[in-house]
Amino acid sequence: MKSITPYMQPFLFPLFLVFSYIIGSLNGAHIIAKFFYGKNITLIGTTNAGAGNMVRNFGLRAGFAAGAIDFVKGTVPVMAGSTLNFSPSMLLFLA
Repeated sequence: MKSITPYMQPFLFPLFLVFSYIIGSLNGAHIIAKFFYGKNITLIGTTNAGAGNMVRNFGLRAGFAAGAIDFVKGTVPVMAGSTLNFSPSMLLFLA
């Protein structure tokens, strides 16, 4: 794969920031609870839309899936930026 030139990084970095923001705004627990169980996770249990509340209300499988989505949505932008040879300080912003 062809390496990105340092001159292209300032143009691609803002796009990756927007991409990271959009991906980070997705809530895995909310998506799983709504589509698979038809419930709003923010109204059940501790009202926290996280993997722990998913485990308590829907079981280990749902909690693991919510945690996995949270893990992936944090690593995908960083790995994509790393592939394009962004500097470590730029990768920090993407996380």
